[in-house]
Parts: sequence; C-alpha cells; structure tokens
Amino acid sequence: MIIRDKPFAYGISNVRNLLDLREQLLNEQDFDDSYLNQKTVENTIALKQLPLVLKSIDETASDSERLFRVSKGLLAGNVFDWGAQKVVEMMESSEGLSFDVAVSSIPERPWLVDSYDDFKSSLESKSYNCAAIFVDNSGADFVLGVIPFARELIRRGSKVIIVSNLSPALNDLTYNEMVAMVPVIREADDFLRDAVDNEKLMFEHSGQGSPCLDLRKVHSVLNRRVLEEQVDFVVIEGMGRALHTNLHAHFVCDSLKVGIF
Repeated sequence: MIIRDKPFAYGISNVRNLLDLREQLLNEQDFDDSYLNQKTVENTIALKQLPLVLKSIDETASDSERLFRVSKGLLAGNVFDWGAQKVVEMMESSEGLSFDVAVSSIPERPWLVDSYDDFKSSLESKSYNCAAIFVDNSGADFVLGVIPFARELIRRGSKVIIVSNLSPALNDLTYNEMVAMVPVIREADDFLRDAVDNEKLMFEHSGQGSPCLDLRKVHSVLNRRVLEEQVDFVVIEGMGRALHTNLHAHFVCDSLKVGIF
C-alpha cells in the first residue's frame, strides 16, 4: 500500500528497484531462498544430462555448426525462468519442459533482434583474451546453456569467467550453488576438467542478489578479476540483466546480450 500511495517511497519505481524491493521484503519475512528446493532438483537433472549434451555437441560436423548449436542452446537454457508465467505453466504441466523441447521452441532465424552473424564473424576474425558471462538461472540455463557456450569460447582460445548472483532472487543462480556444482561439471568431460584445473574457466559473483544487474555496483573482487584477466568480451544473459537493465549499456569492449522474451 505504501508504493500505491507514494510510488517514490523507495526511490525511482523502475523494474530493477521493484524487484530489489521484492527480495528485500521476502528476506524480512525469512524467505531467504524461496526456490532452493526447485533449483536443487533442476540442477541435479541438468548435471546428469551434461555429459550427453557435450558429447552430442562434439559430434557436430563443423566449427560453424557447433557454434550455432551452443548459441541456440544458450537461448534455450534461458527459457527455464520461473519468473516467466508461460514457462511456469509449461514446467508445471504433466509433460514438463525438457531441454530438448526448449531448444525446439527457439524460432528459426532471423530472430526479433538478431546479431548472431556479427557475433560469429567476430569470433572467426579474432580470439578474445577473456570473456565474462553474467549468468541468469540455475538448472538447465546454467548447466546446459551457459557451460557448453563457455566451453566453446575456451575451445576458441578465450578464458571465461562465469559470474552469478551472490544472494538469491527467484530461481537465479547463486555463487554457492555454482561453486558446489563445479566438481561435477569438471567431471563432465576431459576438456572441462582441463579448463577448470588450468583456470581457463573461472567462477565469480557480482555481489548482487537481483534478477537485474546494476553494473555500477559489481563486487570489488570481480572488478579486480576482470582487470587481471583483461576481459575483452562481456556476455549478459537473461531478460532482467540483458534487456530490462542493460539493453542500452555501452562497453569499451565487445558485448553480447542474450534473452528470450
């Protein structure tokens, strides 16, 4: 009722601030991580599928086809968002929502906003030193979407830092969840084991706990890691982070904003 009577009581009433307020109110009522059980189930299922997904990707005929497949998989993974009502209905239906179904649900190109050709051309013309990927959801989004995509960037000569939330918001991935899954991800195949062991694949948090991303307030540890690793490619995934709050954000390096809407 406070917001209805005084819309600016908590600052500017934009999407980011309203979502932050939602998490604040949940925490005040001791709802620390409302989706924890669901995320645990989805993480377990996705981790079991990861070796088969990677094997299937590696059987792709050409480098070009493999890049498109992991890019489409990145989009498909982002379908698994408990903040989207239509997706919730699909996941709660008797048929459920599998990763294969999510992949098949991605429409044929051209997409509504489609910069894939530019992205592909950039990867083919140069090798990025290090990419920072701001991940969205746990489960299939992170495990079957982001991990294969990061693996492909590493295959092409880049290091990768995967950046999660520090604290919970909806079904978004948290740092503790991510770190707990690293040993299982490492065992998914030899390439990932080497990438983790040799710090080609790294894991950090943004210091935030929101479905959105405020780049003015990322954690100092992440800032230092970005400078140390000379990040020259930024990937922001998910509606809240990529579109609601950073659609018009400009970077001093190449960037890719990925989301399903």
